[in-house]
Amino acid sequence: MMDLGIVPEQMNALLKRGDYYPGWDMNEKNWYTTIPDEGIGGGELFERIRAGHALAVK
Repeated sequence: MMDLGIVPEQMNALLKRGDYYPGWDMNEKNWYTTIPDEGIGGGELFERIRAGHALAVK
């Protein structure tokens, strides 16, 4: 399980996909949870990690 950061405006669209969930044990407005083995492609997962990291280091 991974918690990743996101801008709130993108959260609803992401959660509609079904393989992403509101942040487990986190602020559910700025964080979401995913389980890497749920069919998310490696490229997409790495891009989401990069985007979350960029938000964290601002």
